[in-house]
Amino acid sequence: MGLGPYFDRVLGSSVGVLNGDKWKTMRKVFDPHLSHQLAMDFRSTFSREVAAWMNDRPSMGTKSAHGSPTTEFVVDASTACRILPFKLVASVLYGDVLSDSAFEELLELNKVHEKVMFNAFFGTRERSRLFSVLPSQSKILMDHFEREWRIFNLKMIRAAQDRGLSCPVAKMHPSVLDGTIKERDFLHTIDEILFANIDVTSSVLAFLLINLARNVPAQADLRAEIFDHTADPEAYIQKTDTLLEYTCMESIRLCPAAWFSLPEYATSDMTVGGYRIPAGTPCIIDWWRLNTQSPVWNSSGISGTTFWPRRFQQLGPQEYRWSFLRFGLGSRKCIGKNVSSVIMKAFLVAVLKEWELLTAGVAKSEEKEMVDTRSDRFTVTPDQGVRFVAI
Repeated sequence: MGLGPYFDRVLGSSVGVLNGDKWKTMRKVFDPHLSHQLAMDFRSTFSREVAAWMNDRPSMGTKSAHGSPTTEFVVDASTACRILPFKLVASVLYGDVLSDSAFEELLELNKVHEKVMFNAFFGTRERSRLFSVLPSQSKILMDHFEREWRIFNLKMIRAAQDRGLSCPVAKMHPSVLDGTIKERDFLHTIDEILFANIDVTSSVLAFLLINLARNVPAQADLRAEIFDHTADPEAYIQKTDTLLEYTCMESIRLCPAAWFSLPEYATSDMTVGGYRIPAGTPCIIDWWRLNTQSPVWNSSGISGTTFWPRRFQQLGPQEYRWSFLRFGLGSRKCIGKNVSSVIMKAFLVAVLKEWELLTAGVAKSEEKEMVDTRSDRFTVTPDQGVRFVAI
């Protein structure tokens, strides 16, 4: 992809950057363990973890004079949502073998991974092939991550086998042993699903909180629907014709996790907006502009930049097929999209049953403007607080 030797060492063989037969082979190995049905099987696990996460949130807020938590607290949305999706995705990958101590190891590895990725994307010398082989601090860090990441996964696989525990990573590992896929590709793809997407998933959850805090009527409508489905919340999460589903879609539409798509080559000559694009031209897509400015989003009297989940009640998938990038497209489509969808729904159900969301540090007149974002992240990361008020 031309992102330099450091990116190549950490994610250069992950499924998200592969093409052709290698991509197909990798997806055949991973897809059964990230399927829609498997994601649905994790509904109760996700709900339980989100509930535990919610119980910890008040401790971050202001305490009363007696030391007991108040009935409201304020958090930075992106910071508060950072670890939860990491834990949920890790539970999907490592299953029953993911102990508290193993998760702590993953958190430590993630700290190293963040530094490695920063060097890969924003480093200047790190783009040099010559510099990448010199004994620099960047190389020492990269060598350390590669070594520890391999050791961790082999340890988890061995623990699952020795103790007879369910572990999707262990179930996929025979594909490495029999030569179907290379170990490098295997480890890079697990990295992509877990580490590389932590900013993406946490930003998606943070934007859900912010968009609902900024749109109290939409929040109230969704809460009413959630309370109407308390008898069977897992069946509710599975449905795709609910306000819950539409709210998740609308938040991603309005606040995509990336500003632009990864480059793709045009496969044939084409004309777009009067401009001729020859085959083989690298193209990128402005996600936000496509998701908000396409005529389909501005045809019902409601602006495409307005948060209005019920627009999906009136639109069929074929109507917005080419106007909505949610989890990427083609071979670049997020491999964990099924899991992400269930996480979003379980998250909102648990939060809105107990808390009302309000904006913090934003004037009413500013709530209709775009959410401020952080400049120190590769993904689109919101920079705004949310006030939780107990119902």
